[in-house]
Amino acid sequence: MQTFDVLTYVAHTLRAGERVAVASILCVAVEIMLPYGKVSFASRARGILFHICYLFIGGLFFEIYHSVIVALHIRPLFSIALDGVLDSPRPVWRATGIALAIAGALLIGDLLYYWFHRAQHTFGFLWRFHQVHHSIREMNVWNCNMHVSEELLRPLVVTLPMALLIDFHPPFLWSLIGMVILIQGTFEHADTRISFGPISYLFPDNRFHRIHHSVELRHYNRNFAAVVTLWDVLFGTAHFPKKGEWPDVGLDYTDEPDGLVDYLLMPFTVRLPATAVQDPSSRRTE
Repeated sequence: MQTFDVLTYVAHTLRAGERVAVASILCVAVEIMLPYGKVSFASRARGILFHICYLFIGGLFFEIYHSVIVALHIRPLFSIALDGVLDSPRPVWRATGIALAIAGALLIGDLLYYWFHRAQHTFGFLWRFHQVHHSIREMNVWNCNMHVSEELLRPLVVTLPMALLIDFHPPFLWSLIGMVILIQGTFEHADTRISFGPISYLFPDNRFHRIHHSVELRHYNRNFAAVVTLWDVLFGTAHFPKKGEWPDVGLDYTDEPDGLVDYLLMPFTVRLPATAVQDPSSRRTE
């Protein structure tokens, strides 16, 4: 059985950190040059600290899952080899092969994520952890961190099923898919007046996703998907924002964490409302 290797874990986590840094720097540059509102330095600083913590704990979960898969000799159900397509002398064939592979993986992965995300807003236990992300009131690129529990739970219902369902050759396609998801997921939380425009009807942008974080009742249980709007449209949860629709975000019953300890303990220390666990608009403090 493969044992956990600390050096491998650190190396993988640092490589993941490099990808996160690239996506964050690209998106924060747009956010700073063309801001929608005003984001405090403290909020960005906290976000960086939480992100580092998120990376190292998330990387630990990843290595544990990977070790189990290797030890059990689990293989993907389907193997899609695109080597022949990528070796084609015709650029159109190469581009089409890559585009179809990425599109298929994104659609399947986002369907799994959509239902996982809805579960986080439906079941109290899952909401305890997800509320940390929704408590953010100064939502921005560097403060868009999830809670570390995301990387404990999400791989079980999204990442691992995808990895066990499809195996791409050459493997760089998975890296490309991951980078697309990372950049879009980062930009979705950006505090900038730049958006995807008409393309946002297909791919969620920061305006579309802000609706999901809104404290307004009419936005409750909307816009769960991360990569495409298709699943929200099909399952009746899509709300496409009108021009200038930029609601306040956060939770009414708690503040966002102001330090690392608060960030890690918030799922266990914050008392949830007695009703409507997933509805921030029904929670009012006296």
